[in-house]
Amino acid sequence: MKFETCRLNEVNFSRTPLKGIDISSSTFQRITVSPEDLKGCEVSPDQAIVFAAMLGLKIKE
Repeated sequence: MKFETCRLNEVNFSRTPLKGIDISSSTFQRITVSPEDLKGCEVSPDQAIVFAAMLGLKIKE
């Protein structure tokens, strides 16, 4: 499944496994999802940074 150029603002994916789901071309400012449900989800590099920050990682350039 692919969410192509969707606005996913305020979407709640709690308890929704996203394995095999492509959200890489979609945008969001705030999204609710658990780290374990993100496993296997296809995301853009910018989204990966947001999700990494949600995990508590400090990203340096």
